[in-house]
Order: sequence, then structure tokens, then C-alpha cells
Amino acid sequence: MTKFSVRLGIVPKIITVACFIIMSFALIKLTQVLLEGGFNIVYLSVIILLLISIVSPVFTMPVSIYALDDRLLLKKLLGSKTIFYSDIIVAERFYPKSDIRIFGSGGYGGFFGIFSNPRIGRYTAFVGDYKEAVLIQVAIAGGYKSYVVSCRNYDEFIMLVNNNRDIRTILSATTATANNYQNGN
Repeated sequence: MTKFSVRLGIVPKIITVACFIIMSFALIKLTQVLLEGGFNIVYLSVIILLLISIVSPVFTMPVSIYALDDRLLLKKLLGSKTIFYSDIIVAERFYPKSDIRIFGSGGYGGFFGIFSNPRIGRYTAFVGDYKEAVLIQVAIAGGYKSYVVSCRNYDEFIMLVNNNRDIRTILSATTATANNYQNGN
């Protein structure tokens, strides 16, 4: 098992700190207004929404990627996403160009969620720093699904994924040939 850390780039760090400070300040001021003026459902709702906005990205931001024997594990603070090497079609360096965020975070705690790119279409982002971004395309019924991830030592990561992908392809082809031979095909 190899661990690749996801590091936040300078832009997401600035966005994260700025958003945290602004939302925390707003939260404190709204709480003061609520306590001084008595119960108000609107202020309470905004306070709850701000709390969720401050805390939720912390639990869903990319933390690390584990390269296991047969799969990649994209780890968040809460939960993970699994990608099997046998499903991977492409693992290559990714350079964003005119990317658009459809749903997710555009810098607060990293870049994660659904994005769109003119070259590859929609993709799921798991990125701390786009300077270390890697495109992974996975075979699914009727086409492929794209993921963009980032990690330290991304060149080593790409090599490891492609080597494991190639080994899985050879093994599955060898197994299929052996099964056909045993069945008399």
C-alpha cells in the first residue's frame, strides 16, 4: 500500500482562510443579534446554514490517495471513493482549461464535486492543487467516467497506476484465454 498526500495549493489555502474568517465573523455577529433581539427563525436559519457551510467542506475535502493491490482509495475525512485498476482506461497529467464548477467546492477546502472541461466533458474533482492534477478515466457501461485527482509525487502516482492497470489487463486477458481453452473454444 502506497499513500499519496493531497496538498492544498496556495489559491485554495487563501480561499479557505478568507471564507472561514468571513463566515465566522458573520456567524458571531448573527449570534449576537439573535441573543440581543430574542428568538428569530430567520436569524437562526442563517446561523445553522453558516455552521453547515463552515464545517461540511472539512469533512468532504480530499485528504489522501491510497494505492492498494487492486484499487485506488480516494480518502476524505469522512468516507472514500474506490477506483479499481481493472476499470481504468487512462491515467495521465491533467491541465485545466476553462473548467466550470457545476456542483461542489471551487477552492474552499480544495476543489471537489462535479466540474466540466471543454476537452473531457464532465468530471468528478478530488483536487487540492491543480498544478499536481491527474486525469483518470474509468470504463463504465456505454462509455467512461472521468475523475481528476491531485497528489504529491503525481509522476510516481501516474506510473504506479498505469503499471497496475497494465498488469490487470494482462492478467484478465490471460485468465480469459485460459477459460476459453478449458471450455474448448
